[in-house]
Amino acid sequence: MGTSDTGAIGRFGNIYAFLRLIGDARITVLPSTPDASLDLVPIDHVIGGLTDIIESFEMAAGKTFHLVSGDPAPLAALTALDYPGFHVPRLVSTERFDLSQLRPAERALYQRVTSAYATYLCRNPHFAARNLAALSGRICPPTGHGFLRRVVEYATAAGYLRPNTDRMTASATSI
Repeated sequence: MGTSDTGAIGRFGNIYAFLRLIGDARITVLPSTPDASLDLVPIDHVIGGLTDIIESFEMAAGKTFHLVSGDPAPLAALTALDYPGFHVPRLVSTERFDLSQLRPAERALYQRVTSAYATYLCRNPHFAARNLAALSGRICPPTGHGFLRRVVEYATAAGYLRPNTDRMTASATSI
């Protein structure tokens, strides 16, 4: 993901394409498990961790390093965030998810795109971040609501994510 302080990223790839499809309401329903979470990791933490490992290579040799947040965000909490002009998908259990009930265009898109992300929506990863902390003292900055908001705001300012102004107007008039 983007940097921890501003959400800036050099190239919008991977999960950003998925965020775009969700935000544009092209994907409106996501099958997931109740405990599903995403381990969103700022790029500056990954780069800093790699630098720490290289600079202390002898001490790092033979150890496994997971450059992760160490505090995965619950998927339900992420979809509950309110971003003006962006659609928030509805989560349904994998048992209740029925692909045939989606709009035809959404069904085709879901089949094409979400197969790459489907496992992310049904898992609760917990990786060990302790080896990096022991090596260099580096701990990932917080990656909750504020971090995701910065990522979305940066991607919007850069023109990658485009809020729906009709949805923004509807939200403002309903207040």
